[in-house]
Amino acid sequence: MNFKPDELAGTTTDALQLFLNELRKYPLLSKDEEIELAARFLRGRLLAITGSNGKTTTTLLTGHILREAGRRVLVGGNVGTPLISLAEQSDEETLTVAEVSSFQLEAVADHFRPAPIEQFGHRAPTWYLLRHLNDQIRELAPWLIKLHSTGVYHSAPLPKVAKPVADSRLVKQILAATYQSPPVPAEYLIGEFKDAEGHSFLMIVNKSLNYSIRYVIRLKQPKEHLVEISPYTGKELPVGVGVSWLAPGGGTLFEVK
Repeated sequence: MNFKPDELAGTTTDALQLFLNELRKYPLLSKDEEIELAARFLRGRLLAITGSNGKTTTTLLTGHILREAGRRVLVGGNVGTPLISLAEQSDEETLTVAEVSSFQLEAVADHFRPAPIEQFGHRAPTWYLLRHLNDQIRELAPWLIKLHSTGVYHSAPLPKVAKPVADSRLVKQILAATYQSPPVPAEYLIGEFKDAEGHSFLMIVNKSLNYSIRYVIRLKQPKEHLVEISPYTGKELPVGVGVSWLAPGGGTLFEVK
């Protein structure tokens, strides 16, 4: 709104106060608050990446990894595409990866959860979650580094160019469900691997970031069975006959014997 000084001449105090009260309903945002504005309209989840060096590389690489994992991904922010321009393309399943500056993050009000280390150098709650994740990676790394991928298979709905679980070399069937009521369909993927000696491995991953799933894996070869690789000790664990479960975004590595 543009007003000239003489246009306010003769305006009553009450009318001017009403006008000012109306303006207060619409917060004014600075150029550093574009992420705050975008966060109000973007659907799904927003992953903001900042730091001193490597922000653009990390942002583009993260977007690529998530796409390869079958997620619906949008990439924007300081990497070149304004975040607000992505709002209409987003939906509830979208992961938006954004390169942002620390100044932009400080301007975010209600939609920001801090990274492992916040801007003042203190540990945030996320730090403890990542420490737990890093402990698991440390135990699984000696196994994972020896493996090469032989196939990835998705449950319905299939991402573009993805293969269904029915095409798996090892898995005959997976019975999976969430714990929700009314039921929410379980979404998962199977990764298949081999080591240098030709031993087969598979990993099941819960694609949902909101729901845990319970599952049973049935192999194509009746004489084969699964042995879990523990993420806590790196040791082999026998798999019971009952139902197993995965937390949101969780995964489990098995050797097929």
